[in-house]
Amino acid sequence: DEAHFRDLLGAVLLAQHRAGKAGAKALEEAAEQHQRALLLFLRHEGRDSDAVAKALNNLAHVRALQGRGRWALWLARASLRVFQRVLPAGDARLGYALLNVGAQMLRRGQAAAALPLLQAAYDLWAQVHADRLQHEDVRDAAGWLIFALLVRARQGDAPDQRRAQAQVLCQKHGLAYAQLVTRAKQFPLDPVDDW
Repeated sequence: DEAHFRDLLGAVLLAQHRAGKAGAKALEEAAEQHQRALLLFLRHEGRDSDAVAKALNNLAHVRALQGRGRWALWLARASLRVFQRVLPAGDARLGYALLNVGAQMLRRGQAAAALPLLQAAYDLWAQVHADRLQHEDVRDAAGWLIFALLVRARQGDAPDQRRAQAQVLCQKHGLAYAQLVTRAKQFPLDPVDDW
């Protein structure tokens, strides 16, 4: 139907932008397609549906890339709330929303609040993919969790313990600790106020 088509088109445009095959105009079009999909899902499925939650999550990604961090975080949180209402406990799709909210918070200098969300995303995906700990979802969540641990260490929150936890996760998932330490320095230590 039209809502799913628009959501898919938005995802394709976003992927093209991320791959460097399309510029800022594609990002604007992706946002527009995700917004239209969201409105259609709301109209046809009501506000408590996994399609609404997914569209909110997708739109949050686009807004973050557009530098509209506060808006992206608001959308990501809305997505998480809907997913928590409609998905059964342990459903892997909840991990995407947990990860997105945690990542948005980390980008906005809210590492203390991001850490439990990123830990929950990692724990969920590690459980879902217990037989494949190198699954890309588990490794992605591990990477974000490591970033949060390293930022908290830089903020003085049990630095030795946080760095040790990050090193264990790197070893477990074959991630390069030194590279992640360098990349973690991109995240602010103090809250950021942007739209």
